[in-house]
Amino acid sequence: MVKQDSDPTSTFLLRISVSFSWRIGFPIAHRKIFNREANNAVKQANIMKKFKNAFFLRIKHIIYHICHGIQPKYIDFNSYSW
Repeated sequence: MVKQDSDPTSTFLLRISVSFSWRIGFPIAHRKIFNREANNAVKQANIMKKFKNAFFLRIKHIIYHICHGIQPKYIDFNSYSW
């Protein structure tokens, strides 16, 4: 024999509280996840921008040396900070 809940009002209140927590908590959690993803995308874009700037700075440096006839002893490709 299945034991029934003695207090039906407590289960009703529990159901209401659970449904409200889902309706309020779920969008908040999604917003947090969305913001985190957006922040990651912005960070990634900034990293790519730094990479591009460093790359073009290196190319300009090499062209400068070629145009001015200055032979650099050693062009260190790792000398630029990323």
